[in-house]
Amino acid sequence: METKKLSRKVLNLSGFGDFGFTLFVNVELYYWSAFLTDYAKFSLGTATFILTLTSVIDCIWVPVTGWLIEKCSFKWGKYRSWLVIGPPVMIFAYALQFSRIGSSEALAAGIVIAAFSIKTLAQDLAYSASVTLVSDMSNSQKERLTLAARRGQYLSLGNIVFSVIALPLITLLMKATGNEILGYSMAAILFGIMNFCCYFVTFTVTKGQSVSGSSGEESTKKEKLPTGEMVKAVFKNPPLLVLVAADSFRYLANFLMAAAGFYYFVVVLNNLPAMTVYLVITRVVGFIGASFANPIAQKFGKKPAYLVSNLIMMAALILCFFFGRNLWGFIALQIIVNFFMQITMPCLTAILADTVIYYEWKSGVDARGFIMSMLNVPIKVGAILRSVILGAGLAAAGYAAGTAVTAQMVTGISALMNLYPAVFLAVTVIVFGIGYRLSDKKIADMTEEIQRRKAV
Repeated sequence: METKKLSRKVLNLSGFGDFGFTLFVNVELYYWSAFLTDYAKFSLGTATFILTLTSVIDCIWVPVTGWLIEKCSFKWGKYRSWLVIGPPVMIFAYALQFSRIGSSEALAAGIVIAAFSIKTLAQDLAYSASVTLVSDMSNSQKERLTLAARRGQYLSLGNIVFSVIALPLITLLMKATGNEILGYSMAAILFGIMNFCCYFVTFTVTKGQSVSGSSGEESTKKEKLPTGEMVKAVFKNPPLLVLVAADSFRYLANFLMAAAGFYYFVVVLNNLPAMTVYLVITRVVGFIGASFANPIAQKFGKKPAYLVSNLIMMAALILCFFFGRNLWGFIALQIIVNFFMQITMPCLTAILADTVIYYEWKSGVDARGFIMSMLNVPIKVGAILRSVILGAGLAAAGYAAGTAVTAQMVTGISALMNLYPAVFLAVTVIVFGIGYRLSDKKIADMTEEIQRRKAV
């Protein structure tokens, strides 16, 4: 396995697809549940059913995605090809996801679920391929961490831009079309086009950058990984299993905060327009956090940086539950949360790449495509649990669109936004802190041994 030095252009631009990806998925993350209940006017029961079923489907797509990436090769590369295959499909399916077609609630829900399913499969293929490139472009831990950190910066930059433009754009499109639902559909199309353009940049700059020979036409000639080996790459990879389990709770915390944000500003703070201010401030801070992720992880190690960041987020959220019922107190504490949240993201991607090295060292099999696709598992598990907890929490709080605010509603939604996520972050720290045993030194030693084996 030959060590290579990536150019500054590749290091800085290969993660640009994540900028567009963030713009794209944030529409769903922040506004879909509210769209279903407050704009499409699905009943709370139907909306909860949609959110839960789509989250289950989302999770089912994970092994399918990994299997397709390992089994299919195209002339543009085993991984790169999905960057231009998936995004066009995502655009049109996303528009239907933000729709309510027909007078029948059951039919309208069925169309939304089908559109979500198609969009998400295409999305997962593009995203998994993009993540796999972090492992595929370099054998160097330092370069992989830099690549992951750049992805984190683009994710944070996407969050900033989204925070500034999303709500005004959606509002403008709703007024321009004279239809709230159509306004959301048009916004979904526009963000989908942006997503495709950004992935195309990643597709362009990563040509010929594979250390495994998977970035071009040569990939079509490579032996396909057997399905049984894919299964082994997961279940005979303890560090991967621990990482997936721990990070599922971290994503649950993040997704619950995102989904509950709309309701928090409506009910607890009684100031929905201020949500844009909150998003802009916290996302700028998140970008700063992502910029510090690489030097912090380099200095202290990926595992300590990941653990401590989650602990600080947990403490800030507990304080937010008690002191976050005014706008600026809430924003101040959320600044802390979002700074450290963006430190965890690059650490996670780099740690996942380490589990690729571990499995190849242990088994002699390079299963990076399938293993890196496992980054989607915590996302999907977190989304499933988010949907269930959000629906149950809103019902327990007595929330219904247009109803008068009660003390029970304020406390319940504040718990959804702050207290529950803090508990889930505590679980993340416990599981990962106890169960994950790989160090940066061990990975370096494993990488050297793999290189020696291949040199023989």
